Amino acid sequence: MAAASGLAGGLLGFLFGIPRTLQNQEAPKAGGVTEIRVNTNLEQISDWLTKILVGVGLIQLGRIGTGLGSLAVALKPAMGNSPSSSAAAMAIMVTFALLGFLLGWLWTRIFLPGAFRAADVETITEGVINQQDEADAKALALVNRILDPNTGTPPISESVLIEAVKDASPPTNVQIFGQARAVRRNSVQTRELQVMERTMPVFRALIAADTGNRFHRNHGQLGYVLKDKKQPDWEEAERTLTTAISIRGDAGRNGYPFYELNRAICLIMSDDMFEHKMPSTQIQRERIVNDLRVAVQLGRARLDYPPQISEWMRLNKVSEIELSSASMEVGAGSWRDETVTVQATSNLFRGPAAR
Repeated sequence: MAAASGLAGGLLGFLFGIPRTLQNQEAPKAGGVTEIRVNTNLEQISDWLTKILVGVGLIQLGRIGTGLGSLAVALKPAMGNSPSSSAAAMAIMVTFALLGFLLGWLWTRIFLPGAFRAADVETITEGVINQQDEADAKALALVNRILDPNTGTPPISESVLIEAVKDASPPTNVQIFGQARAVRRNSVQTRELQVMERTMPVFRALIAADTGNRFHRNHGQLGYVLKDKKQPDWEEAERTLTTAISIRGDAGRNGYPFYELNRAICLIMSDDMFEHKMPSTQIQRERIVNDLRVAVQLGRARLDYPPQISEWMRLNKVSEIELSSASMEVGAGSWRDETVTVQATSNLFRGPAAR
């Protein structure tokens, strides 16, 4: 009898204690990601049963006492059939029913929300992971179609590629960068410039996805492509490389001194004075000399490739000793006025410009 009363009270406490989940009931926007929501059927059933029980209890309130009395009389023989057996049965039923209700309500309120939350987080996390996997696969597929297009496939707009790369995860964007960089370097070595130019929208998409403007290598690679393509865009390449240098910071600490070498080439080739075989202006000369110094002293760059560098040095009376004997200050491309005499050696100018 006590167990039955406690169980009945516990079930009522469970129904009254089931937590409610607040959810956004708005439908997802067109083209948006469908939001995963938890199943609230148990909450709805609990709400319905609670309202029904309260409503019926209020209507039948006058009969509850009579019903309990009849039940206590029926249990009198089981309690010893003494004059106080009915009262004892009534007390046991009410006491254990209330204790069961309290324990059921407390357990439901304390432990059930955590269990629901853990189950919901796991379900939603799985959904988010699946959505991220789909976004990564879409971005990689679009990049592959751009870098290695098949005959008959429709072209991919740059805006579609940018959105796909933005939705991709950081590890996937690192993979995309490595893939595009490998295509660029291989196509430069084989002189397949048309293949190299396919990487431009990929690097632009990576730049657009880098909303914090943290990764200089995206800008650097795009600058190389703009410089090396069939119809070089010297001015845009110079601006892009300047952005890469500003993000990178000091070349002495952070490396990548060949940004300066390639920017110097862009400055030389976009200089009208050089086109007319005349010395550059003083300001332009200082900019180019500063970049060449970084490339020589930090990157051990060779100054005979491309030949325009040595030609510009001849026109502007710039010697290798001048480039190799200045002291760098902290900061990319900044130099002290005084010079330190350093013997120029051939090892400063050997080897290809690795990028």
